[in-house]
Amino acid sequence: MDWHLGVVLSILVACGGKEKEAAPPPEVVACLATDAKACFRAGYYYQRIDGNEHLDRAIEMWTRGCERGDGMSCGSLGIIVDTGMSGRTSNPEVARSFFVRACNGGDKDSCRRLGITTPDTPIDIDWAAALPDVITSDREPGPVFAGHKLGEPFPAAVQKRVDAWAKKFSARIHADVRDPSTRGGGSLLAIYFDRPAGLVKAILAKFGRPERDTGFWTDPVRHTQLSYYGDARVASLIWMPYKSIDEQVLPDDTTRLGLESIPLVGATIETVQAAQPDRHVFRDGAEDWSFYDYGTGPITVRLETVRESVIKRARFDIITNHPLQTVAFIEAMTKKLGKPASTKTAYVWRKGARRYSIDKPGPNSGNINLLVE
Repeated sequence: MDWHLGVVLSILVACGGKEKEAAPPPEVVACLATDAKACFRAGYYYQRIDGNEHLDRAIEMWTRGCERGDGMSCGSLGIIVDTGMSGRTSNPEVARSFFVRACNGGDKDSCRRLGITTPDTPIDIDWAAALPDVITSDREPGPVFAGHKLGEPFPAAVQKRVDAWAKKFSARIHADVRDPSTRGGGSLLAIYFDRPAGLVKAILAKFGRPERDTGFWTDPVRHTQLSYYGDARVASLIWMPYKSIDEQVLPDDTTRLGLESIPLVGATIETVQAAQPDRHVFRDGAEDWSFYDYGTGPITVRLETVRESVIKRARFDIITNHPLQTVAFIEAMTKKLGKPASTKTAYVWRKGARRYSIDKPGPNSGNINLLVE
């Protein structure tokens, strides 16, 4: 699966819920087989049974559908992430990625959530003229964005160029600005094309097929990742920060993960914030804190504290964007910590006083739920 649509949701999927029925209904059977559209109905079936308090099985069905291209399943995941249903933390940035993917998959409600009105008749755009202004030959943001940094607002001169280009080529450009009060690490630059007829052909002609079948190109030197999504209705080009699996895990460092600025467990919230001024740690409950980061996709880090803001455990909800990336992450953890103990639901490693566990992912999962305590 991919993210941005990515992207699926270890932010969402967890083990639990009621015992499964002895005879699941036809839509569940079809979803577990190959019918992507049946997954939306299967998720709705479980939502009605379990209610909004226990969405695990519904999320599993919608995840399967979204990974196979069903727009309504992606839209359902977007709503859960956006609203923070079933006690989950709202993440508008990730929710938007699911709405984009849902809109690309034909879900008109998600298109409306994005402010997109899809045209009845595609309008041809001269992509040979349009693309060089917004994307360079090495897949970096083009001259329209000269002077802009990911995570920062457009300077006035950049905004003027952006507006002129967007008006000329029927597109919308969104810069996700780093919010110091909540999303210290979040930063995106996205171009949404409302009338993208011919864009797929132009992108493939310019860059060839992407590195992964999910539409991603990565640049490990610049630490950026470009994702592309599109069909006859809407398309997008999205840049985001990037860390490789090894950079996230640090296989040769047994003291911490690469996702930790310092070893988190046992540290205080104050020392963590001082060690990572670009990733703001914000309160997310009575004794919980969170911050956002990027790896091969968005990452949410939740910190559970005890007395005097001392961290007792850290939970990493990691969107890897592809099942092979999920496998690579687990392999990197094994290289770092040795062969894990395997329970029914998780892989578990111990190193000194630290305990690491990863919920066993589904066969097509592009997400990881990692707990460090």
